[in-house]
Amino acid sequence: MTDHWWATRTDRRPSVLEIPWPRVVRLDERRSGPRRAAPRAQAIVKPPSPLERAQTAFLRRAVGYLAADLRVRQYITLGADAAAVGAARDAAREHVPDPHFLRIDTDSVPSLAGRGQAGEEEITVLRAGGLPAGELIGRLRVRGLVDFTAPVAVFVLDAQLRLTGPLQPHKLAATFHAVLCPGSHLAITRPPHGCPDTRSREHTAELFAPFRLIEPGLADMAWWPYPDEEVTGRGTGVLAGVARRS
Repeated sequence: MTDHWWATRTDRRPSVLEIPWPRVVRLDERRSGPRRAAPRAQAIVKPPSPLERAQTAFLRRAVGYLAADLRVRQYITLGADAAAVGAARDAAREHVPDPHFLRIDTDSVPSLAGRGQAGEEEITVLRAGGLPAGELIGRLRVRGLVDFTAPVAVFVLDAQLRLTGPLQPHKLAATFHAVLCPGSHLAITRPPHGCPDTRSREHTAELFAPFRLIEPGLADMAWWPYPDEEVTGRGTGVLAGVARRS
């Protein structure tokens, strides 16, 4: 018996195997069931530093004093973030009805004023990075954001030397003094400049002129005007004071 086999043709090229390209397979693709959408990335909120917390506490104490004892209802802040201004607004509300807070955003280019973001809806925000002090006050007047015929408290919070250019503390006092009415106040926080303590105090006191410092004068930011439950025995090294427009 003879076996019959199909002969292989020698004039035909062997077919080429189609080898797929390698593919990276995610581990969750091997799991059973439908794929779940990747969770959205959440914004990382940086916790405030000890210096920022101390500055917020100073702002809240000073606003509480001005609202309780002097019934000041208008406040302008430079160098304070939204959370700090919100805390100060809450302190003012304990003593005066409907206090008005205007937060100057010194990190942004100049633009129209608007309401605050979530959590600060009742705070007006003006982006004024790079504006000279005179032009800044001009915008406040034209837009009716501040009533300069009534007392205003201006806070220039520069504990970390972030205010630059025309909005530095030594360029603001005289300009605001010219437009604020008697009974208005100017508050400044300022770290030392590497000079002896006495000269540092003299230099910081000069920033308030022609305003007149009120008691207790210049003090460590953590202690002005007096210790409370938030003040520890250790200071910040940043001087703070509040001065009055006579």
